[in-house]
Amino acid sequence: MTHIATFHSLVTDLLDSIGFELDSPEPTQDLFTLLVDDCYTLHLGLIDAANAYVRVELPDAAHVDAPYAEWLQHNAFNDLLLQPVIALDPFRRPMSHLRFALAGTDPESLISAFHAMLRLADTLSWHISIPGSRQ
Repeated sequence: MTHIATFHSLVTDLLDSIGFELDSPEPTQDLFTLLVDDCYTLHLGLIDAANAYVRVELPDAAHVDAPYAEWLQHNAFNDLLLQPVIALDPFRRPMSHLRFALAGTDPESLISAFHAMLRLADTLSWHISIPGSRQ
C-alpha cells in the first residue's frame, strides 16, 4: 500500500469514528478539510511520505482572560501514545494538532487521540472572543 493509500485509509477510519462517511478521495488528495458544527475547522493532511497530521483550528481569537496556563498543562508529557498539542496562531486563535507516522501507528490509538483533540477543541471553543460567546 502506498503512503497516500495508507493516509486515505486512516482518514476514512478517523472520519468514520465521528459518523462522517467519506466519498472516494482523488488518488493524489493529500488534504481533507471539514467545518465542524460551525465551531472549528478540521484538517487532515500529509506532511511527507512517512508522516501526517490532524489539526483543529478555531475561527476567532482566544479571549484575553482565557485559561492559557490550563491549556498548556494539556501539553505536558503523559501516558498517551499519541498526544494532541494545544497552540495559538499569531492572531491568538486556538488550535490543536497531532502529528503521526503513517507506518506503525495503531489505528485504535490514533482514533483515541483524534477524539481527545475534538474534546480539546470543544473546551477551547468556550474561550474565543466573539460577540455573545460563552466566555
